[in-house]
Amino acid sequence: MDFNKIKIDRPRSIITYFDYFKDNMLDFHTAMASGGFATLSDISYGFSIETSLNWTVFLTSILKTTNLIDLIALETIDKKIKKLFKEYVQNSSLDIFSEFNKVISELKIYSQKTNFFYFIIQGLNCDKIYSFENITLGNFNEKNSNNISFSEKINKNIKLVIDERKRNGTFNPKDIFLKELKNTIKKYKNKTVIEISNLGDPLMAKEKSKNDAKELINQIIFITHISKSYKFHIQVHTYEVKDRIQPLCVNYDELSTSALSDEIIYNVDFSFSQRNNMAE
Repeated sequence: MDFNKIKIDRPRSIITYFDYFKDNMLDFHTAMASGGFATLSDISYGFSIETSLNWTVFLTSILKTTNLIDLIALETIDKKIKKLFKEYVQNSSLDIFSEFNKVISELKIYSQKTNFFYFIIQGLNCDKIYSFENITLGNFNEKNSNNISFSEKINKNIKLVIDERKRNGTFNPKDIFLKELKNTIKKYKNKTVIEISNLGDPLMAKEKSKNDAKELINQIIFITHISKSYKFHIQVHTYEVKDRIQPLCVNYDELSTSALSDEIIYNVDFSFSQRNNMAE
């Protein structure tokens, strides 16, 4: 079976692929012993290594065919299609083609959401807010041309979340995650921050934003080398991270804010110094 030739607009094609995986299911213990995929739930099952690889090709082919390959993470579609597959195993009369298209529609909507990520650049100071393409760079508390700072935008979003939870009765004033999030945001005060926005589900947008952040930092590091012939130059220092300040993820349309657990781009610190031994 060629998993690269999936025709998502043909019911027979979709049913054939789902039937293949249904026919190649293993019991949980056999799957575990074979080193393939295995899951424990109301339906415990698994795949051999070969079938697991075919499953990955199957998902990748779906993303390519729907032009979502750069917008939806493999982990995201895996979770949704496995949920649908389990329903199909439980109910063979399920209209798998219609349900499959519902999932694809959800993913397409999901892919058009914009997520904003905030990364701190240690030791780098900006005299104003700079914006280019999908990146904005500046002090966390400095107002931009629209007279609003990163800090105000994020805290306003959190307030809207809290107000909505109070309205629908789901707000918990002792929420430990909210408390930790606010403590993380406090650490951003007066720090130089990169705001990066990308389309896609949070996982895919995060990876793209991390790569954008790395590329920007690499460009700054490059400037350190060509600045050596000038009176003022930038120094780059590696350092041990004593207190990690987690990157933030904000979706302003979806009213969500979260801190990315234990992630850091580079262990570097930027500082400006003056070459006093150079001629004016």
